[in-house]
Amino acid sequence: MALMGQNVLVAAPTAVSSKLTAILQSAGYGECRAVQTGGEAMRMVESRCPDVLITSYRLSDMMGIELAKSLSDTLSSIVITNESQRQLMEETPENVIVLSSPISKDAFLSTVSVMLKMNQSMHSLSKRVSELEKALEERKLMDRAKGLLMDQHHMTESQAHRLIQKMSMDRGMRLIDVVKAIMEGNI
Repeated sequence: MALMGQNVLVAAPTAVSSKLTAILQSAGYGECRAVQTGGEAMRMVESRCPDVLITSYRLSDMMGIELAKSLSDTLSSIVITNESQRQLMEETPENVIVLSSPISKDAFLSTVSVMLKMNQSMHSLSKRVSELEKALEERKLMDRAKGLLMDQHHMTESQAHRLIQKMSMDRGMRLIDVVKAIMEGNI
């Protein structure tokens, strides 16, 4: 059930972190790091870029939920708490899951697996959004270049488009590079 190549960071007191990392490693999560404080977790996030943080409710230097919230722009987190502590917690960010203990090993591993799969999906979607934004910007630039050619050379949009394609083929340049050169006045 483990997703290979996934890095898990556990921030909890030694006894808890040892137990959690042992469970994760026995399930096939090879890259599990354990720290005892929020400060150590923050440094580890900066240097190791884990895929998910698992933290206890209380750490020696801060509350686990505060750690999870402070890192919520960077990474998804699972906060393990008891039922009474859970009721004290405020709203949590979308990428923070709160689990009440005691929790079964299977439920814990399922939650970690779902969180990692969700992260992969979010990463893929984010990458796709970036690609679409780039394509949209290139399309806008192409439209402006065609408009410029249409104004300067009194041609239709399809003629301007064909001219840009021809310039691209004749010069062995990518279309977007020809468009940028037109906009900069270099062609």
